[in-house]
Amino acid sequence: MGQTEARKETQMNEERLHHWQNVFSRDKAAQSEERELFVHREALYRGLRDVTVVSDAADAADETPHIYNIIAELIESQVDASIYPVKVTATKRGNEAKARKIEHRINDIVTRLTTPEMIDLAERGVPLQGGCYWQPEWDNSAQSHYTHGGVVLSYRHVQNVIPQAGANDIDEMDHIFLELGQSKETVRRMYGADVSEKAEDEPAARSAFGENEPAEDFVTVRICYYRNADGGIGKFVWCGDRVLYDVEDFEARHLRVCADCGAPEPPDGEGENREAAAENPLFALFSGRKKAKGKTCPACGGNRWRDEVAEEETLLYDIALPDGSVIPARHADGTPEKIPYYKPRMLPIVLQKSISAPNQLLGVSDADLIEDQQASINLCEREILKRLQKFGALLSLPDEAEIEADGGLNVVRLENPAKADMVRLQDLQLNISQHLTMKNAIYEEAKNLVGITDSYLGRYDSSAKSGIAKQTSAAQAAGRLASKRMMKAAAWARIYELIFKLLLAYDDDEHDVLYRDDEGNEQYETWSRYEFLTRDADGAWCWDDDYLFACDSSLSLMSDRAELWQQVLADYQSGAYGNPGDPAALIHLWKMREELHYPLAGQTRRYLEAKQREAEEAAAAQARAAAVGMMPEVDNASVVGGDGSPVI
Repeated sequence: MGQTEARKETQMNEERLHHWQNVFSRDKAAQSEERELFVHREALYRGLRDVTVVSDAADAADETPHIYNIIAELIESQVDASIYPVKVTATKRGNEAKARKIEHRINDIVTRLTTPEMIDLAERGVPLQGGCYWQPEWDNSAQSHYTHGGVVLSYRHVQNVIPQAGANDIDEMDHIFLELGQSKETVRRMYGADVSEKAEDEPAARSAFGENEPAEDFVTVRICYYRNADGGIGKFVWCGDRVLYDVEDFEARHLRVCADCGAPEPPDGEGENREAAAENPLFALFSGRKKAKGKTCPACGGNRWRDEVAEEETLLYDIALPDGSVIPARHADGTPEKIPYYKPRMLPIVLQKSISAPNQLLGVSDADLIEDQQASINLCEREILKRLQKFGALLSLPDEAEIEADGGLNVVRLENPAKADMVRLQDLQLNISQHLTMKNAIYEEAKNLVGITDSYLGRYDSSAKSGIAKQTSAAQAAGRLASKRMMKAAAWARIYELIFKLLLAYDDDEHDVLYRDDEGNEQYETWSRYEFLTRDADGAWCWDDDYLFACDSSLSLMSDRAELWQQVLADYQSGAYGNPGDPAALIHLWKMREELHYPLAGQTRRYLEAKQREAEEAAAAQARAAAVGMMPEVDNASVVGGDGSPVI
């Protein structure tokens, strides 16, 4: 690249940097009031001691040394640290088996991705802030001996996401920003850039509390995902005044080719790899290697390389699909087979909101709903403490009386013993009943606003006189919270859809996926993205991504397993699985328990199945013996207890 071309590229980078910096500043300024609320809500959750009195007195603004944090209590009572399993529906006849395979693969991935810490943060962040963000993306560095990259999932606090100003739906946005605090070593490792001389200009990106002290080893990195002219997704990353990453077609496959002649960069190693690379420019995508430096072009001897977008994949070898079919690498005339690369065409940010609100991106915050009630309770707590400090006991004495300590006793000395009756101790009666009544009434207001009952909190509920009534009361509270569960399910359905599309776009490896069949047995199946290749009406290759993604919140992996265990047992005892005395019904009961992760259910099911097989074999032997006049004794209590009843 000549000096003139280098200057043009530098000028273009500076122009793009200034453009996105200006857009970022505009979008962040439009969100300034809401960002102040983010910090205020976090303070409320941790206990804000401010007290505001509707009075002209000097202490109208004060603090209380003790608070009853109802915001934290009511948010904690809603925590549901479960993950809703994916439910995939095929929109075309004949794709039902593929839909089941998508479910198995995604559930396997999510089990590995979702850490308890991320789920814990989201369960509190959503009701507190009105929402949170998830970022599913493909990470080429997530490699192992058998895989070349993988899906990663990150939790993003609302402080770290700056949406396009004026947009109320991520699908309608032209761009969206992330503002992250990252260590300088992480930046060097991810982007190959030395930012050791840079300073952290936005410490608040590392904290939800408005942190304002910069850390020496950290810098602020800003990431922009935007829609390009073709409807795809671009990515622009910068730190301070330095561009770290700029790819307009971020979702496309990128090759390294010679800047002089266009020949593909040779892969690492010798022999077969070099021959394959010479025949197929896309070999580098399958090799999983990192970019190398100092290589010489085998075609022209050059050593300068550039990125090139690959729209099609030239097959190197026949692709054997799990169903036994084969995609040949070459046509009958010997020309290589080419298939298009898939692009998700989705911004890699998913919003999980609380209660939806019109004309705003985030949902309604529970802290905003009950902040007035929290302030009133703080005031009640302060007044109660003030009264406790003022009230006690009063001692009345004659004027000339003196009090002395004598051997641990307080001695009152009087000049005139006749005045002894004037020594009196008066207990002051403290009455805070009105304050407590007001406090309880305010607390009830807060619960009603959020939709929580005492039964839902696990407390004594005077309105529920029986166990069924308590269940009904808790169910009613759960019904009022159903919209939050629905929003959670919608967000995870979106995450699952994006994960599926990432697999179609970048997952070149085959994977063994463990799942349970309809009989409850563990099975393995092979996942390959090529299974979703199909031909359109014109005979051209295309990708089958037409599936509907949803979540079943009733199977929340599992929100209340003990209750489900009891329900399954009740179904068995009522004959829902057949005659309870039938060994087949008993085995089905333990299959259901195994699905619900009942302790040792798998071992019990296998034991009962073995006993049933022994009984069937013994019955068959008895029948054969009867045919020749022999009648051996048979143990008919194979799968029952000593009293003849099934062991439940």
